[in-house]
Amino acid sequence: MTNYLQQNFNTILNIGIKSDYSHVKKQRIKNTNLAAMLSFSVGTLSTLLTAHIISMPYLFIPLGGCCLYLISFILNCYQKHELASSNIDFITNALFFWMANAYGKESSAYLLFILAEMATIFNYHKQKNLTFFWALILPLLGAILSFATDFSLFLIPTITPLERWKLSPFMFFITMVGSAIVILVYRLQLDKTIISFQQSKIDLQEKYKELQEVNQLLNKANGELDQFVYRISHDLLAPISSSIGLVNLCKTDTKNLDLYLGLQEKSLHKLDYYVKEILDYSRNTRINFQPAIKIDFEQVVKQIFEQQCKAESATNVALEVKVEGNTPFYADEFRLHIILQNLISNAIRYQKPNAQNSFVKCEVWITEKEAQIDISDNGVGIPLKYRSSIFQMFYRADSRSTGAGLGLYITAEALSRINGKIEVFSEENIGTKIRLLIPNVQSYTPSYTHRV
Repeated sequence: MTNYLQQNFNTILNIGIKSDYSHVKKQRIKNTNLAAMLSFSVGTLSTLLTAHIISMPYLFIPLGGCCLYLISFILNCYQKHELASSNIDFITNALFFWMANAYGKESSAYLLFILAEMATIFNYHKQKNLTFFWALILPLLGAILSFATDFSLFLIPTITPLERWKLSPFMFFITMVGSAIVILVYRLQLDKTIISFQQSKIDLQEKYKELQEVNQLLNKANGELDQFVYRISHDLLAPISSSIGLVNLCKTDTKNLDLYLGLQEKSLHKLDYYVKEILDYSRNTRINFQPAIKIDFEQVVKQIFEQQCKAESATNVALEVKVEGNTPFYADEFRLHIILQNLISNAIRYQKPNAQNSFVKCEVWITEKEAQIDISDNGVGIPLKYRSSIFQMFYRADSRSTGAGLGLYITAEALSRINGKIEVFSEENIGTKIRLLIPNVQSYTPSYTHRV
């Protein structure tokens, strides 16, 4: 029953409201519908109660006036919202003016003008315009005119002075109850407004926080772009200039062609490595999340190891691969390949010079939740003073680096795209172990963290 009444009450409040209206306009229309409903209900009820106290030969006048409040619902249905609100004010003041002059001064019906004034102030307090002025002045004019004519304009002669005195307490009661209802409704609306403002404040704070995060990302991207353009242009020009110089030497010194061609080949390999790093960086930044596919770690690691050994001319590095867990593992193959390629390439490149037992070990433990990947080597290790900087863009801690210094930066960025984590354990002249934790899921939300 309560739900039924609530549903019908909400239906009445939403009469004439369109979905594309602003929140403020919707609230004003609801206020008009609520005022029309309360005015009709309270006015009809009080009129019927008055008829039990005094003889009412003209009962149809106040009852008819109360029915005129229903016109506001019709006006709202036709989107005449200002007229709907004005209709309530006009009917209220007309009814109160008639009652004050029909029942006489002794009835204290003139107190109803106070109720009309309060309703006007609460209904129009946010609209400082001509409509508010006239709505505010009407009850005052009605009261002044009634007192000026000694409440005799519509005086009903059949009502005795005693009956008018009997009506006086009832008019006090109606004024008090009506005023209390107006204040209560206004308070409820005020509470809703405060809650709405608080929610809007929270929403704005969240939006502001989001904008700050986006702004930080944009500042980071702008800084990286400036650094990227400067460093890449410099790193690309170096091998190109070197190759051009070697070509000129080949033209003038034909006796050392093999030496010059070897140096030129080295410069071109360096340039090739730069370009590949730039392409990996671009693709990782530009390409959205790829559909997760099943990964065969042993096959992927062996393939990358062979390619990197060939690229680094490393023939004395052994590979050991161990995969544990029967659970199928799904991931973004493109980004996983970038991550493993950069880490395995570094493990091969930074082996100890002339070492006979160099190795790269890849151990994988797969669960339903994630895969833990440990990539270990017995190379030169990472000095402690460099460990906090190895994931920075263009950072090169060793002269043996042939790339642009983007490898580990791209690795960290790729991990952020698949919600992965990375830890680095290293001792100088003993070796390095990189631990990866990569979720075994179909979709990802970026949340990059790394610990050194």
